[in-house]
Amino acid sequence: MTRRRPKALSAIEVANKLVEEAKRAADHSLMRAKAAPKPHEITNPAFVALFEAHQRDREVLFAAMRALEAARSAAEQA
Repeated sequence: MTRRRPKALSAIEVANKLVEEAKRAADHSLMRAKAAPKPHEITNPAFVALFEAHQRDREVLFAAMRALEAARSAAEQA
């Protein structure tokens, strides 16, 4: 059983790094969307494209957070 525990911790570390990377990407895409030329509404195609990119980055972040939670749960059950 001691061999399984380091793997679980390693999985947590990997998942944590993925969360941090996804968070940086989401923060960056949000800043780009905020810096888009005004108006910040659906009639502005530049803003819409940047905001949609941010939404995709957010979904990646949420998936990474779910993976981190799953890795933590697996470690607790091991």
